[in-house]
Amino acid sequence: MQNTGTTTWSEGDRIRLGAVGSDASLFGPARVTIPAGVTVAPGASHTFTYTMTAPATAGTYTPQYRMVWELHQWFGETLTKTIQVTPASTVDAEVVSDTIPATMTAGQSYAVSVTMQNTGTMIWSEGDRIRLGAVDDAALFGPARVTIPAGVTVAPGASHTFTYTMTAPATAGTYTPQYRMVWELHQWFGETLPKTVQVTGASTVDAAVVSDTIPATMTAGQSASVSVTMQNTGTKTWSEGDRIRLGAVGDAALFGPARVAIPAGVTVAPGASHTFTFTMTAPATADTYTPQYRMVWEYQQWFGETLPKTIQVTAASTVDAAVVSDTIPATMTAGQSASVSVTMQNTGTKTWSEGDRIRLGAVGDGAGDAILFGPARVTIPTGVTVAPGASHTFTFTMTAPATADTHNPQYRMVWDGHQWFGETLAKTVQVTTAATPTVDAVVVNETIPTTIPTTIPTTIPTTIPTTIPTTIPTTIPTTIPTTIPTTIPTTIPTTIPTTTTAGQNDTAPVTVQNTSTKT
Repeated sequence: MQNTGTTTWSEGDRIRLGAVGSDASLFGPARVTIPAGVTVAPGASHTFTYTMTAPATAGTYTPQYRMVWELHQWFGETLTKTIQVTPASTVDAEVVSDTIPATMTAGQSYAVSVTMQNTGTMIWSEGDRIRLGAVDDAALFGPARVTIPAGVTVAPGASHTFTYTMTAPATAGTYTPQYRMVWELHQWFGETLPKTVQVTGASTVDAAVVSDTIPATMTAGQSASVSVTMQNTGTKTWSEGDRIRLGAVGDAALFGPARVAIPAGVTVAPGASHTFTFTMTAPATADTYTPQYRMVWEYQQWFGETLPKTIQVTAASTVDAAVVSDTIPATMTAGQSASVSVTMQNTGTKTWSEGDRIRLGAVGDGAGDAILFGPARVTIPTGVTVAPGASHTFTFTMTAPATADTHNPQYRMVWDGHQWFGETLAKTVQVTTAATPTVDAVVVNETIPTTIPTTIPTTIPTTIPTTIPTTIPTTIPTTIPTTIPTTIPTTIPTTIPTTTTAGQNDTAPVTVQNTSTKT
C-alpha cells in the first residue's frame, strides 16, 4: 500500500492493514501490522506479508483489505479480491500386495516390500510427508516409517512399492504387524495391511578354526595373499545376506582388512567349512605382532574359536643405485639412431627384477629431455635379477630429435609404483643438423689421343692378312690393304697408338677421381 496522505504510518500509531468484511476474516488474519521501528513516510509504500488459509468449504469468496487507523477510522482505497476455493484433495489407499513372510527366525533380517495404490485425488510425495507407517506390532520389526524416495511422486490411480528390511524380534512368538498409509501431522488413511508372523527360536552360531596360510614372518610393507578356513559348528547357515563374516581382532586390523565377507550367493551350511581368502599387508614398523581372527555376526555377536597368530615383521629392503658407466655419445646428428648402454650398480638391499618393476627410467618421463631420445623405461630381462652389490648394463636405442639443439637427457633407477631412487646419470648431447650431399669431381688421368687423322679411307680392304707381323711398325701405312685377313692376330700390341684413323673406333681407358661427398 502507498501512503498518499500527510501522516507517517507506524505501529506506534496503530496504523495497520485490515481485513474488511466477513470473507477476509475467513482467510485470516484480521490485522497485519507494520513491524516495530518501521515507518512509512508520505509518498512511500509498504508491503504487508502474511499467510492466508483457504476455508474448508469450497466456494467463491471476496476478501477485501483496506488501511485502518485503529480507534480512529478506515481510510484509503479498498483492495477487493475474488478467490475460488476448490475442494481439498482427498487421500486414500488400497493394499495391492506384499512379500512379508509368514514365519521368521528370531533376530534374522528380511528384505520385504509392500505395494499400495493411490485411490485418492492427492498426489503422494515425500515433500508432503506421505509415507507407509507401521501400526501396532509392526514397530517391533522396524522401521516405523518407509518413505517415498525424493523426487518420486505417486499420482492418483498409480501404485508404489515400498521396500525395506524387517528384523524379527529376539523373542519367539506370534506377532501381528500392520501397515497403513499416513499423511504426517494430518491423518492415517486407506486400507490397513494386517499380517501374522510366527517368530521361531533363533539358530545358534558357532565356529571352529580348520587351517590358515598366514606366514610367521613378513617384511615391512610386504603384501601376501593368505587364507583362513573356518567350520560352521552351529545350527545357523552362514551368508553375506545375514552379514556373517570373518573379523579381524586386535593387531589383525593393522594388516587389514577388518572384515572378510562370504561371496554373494554362497552359503555355508551347518557342518560345512569355508575358506576366506584375503590380502595381508605388513605394517611399516618392524616388530612382533599378534593378529587374531574370529567369526562375527554383524550387529549381533562375535562367536566361535579365535585364530591367534604371531608374525615377526622385519625391516623392509632398501633401494639405491650408483652410476657405473655409459656409452651415450656427446654429439648426434638430427634423426640419427645409436645403440647405447648404461650400467648401474645395485647399492641397496633389495634385489632388482622386472617382476618387482625395477627399471632404468627416463627422468621427467614425458616432460624431460630423455624422452625425446626414447624410451621412457628400459627393463631388466625376464628371469634376470640384480643382487645387492651387483651391476646391470641396460642396452637400448637412442634416436636424436629432428631439430638441432643442446639436450640434457637424464637417467635414473625407478621402482615403478613406488619411487625413483639412486644416483642420476646426467648427459649433455649436442644434436647437429645432417650435412646436405654435394656433387663434384677432378680429373686424375686420361688416354684420349691428342691427334685424329683428317682423311677417311675411301675403300675397305677385301682380304685380311693371314700372317701376323712379328714387329710393330713405327709408321702407319698410307695405303689400305686390298684384302681382308682371314685370321685374327693372336698377340696384342704392347703400345697404344697415339693417332687413329678418321671414322675408326678405338677404346681408350679414362680414370676419374670422385672429390665430392656424394657417391
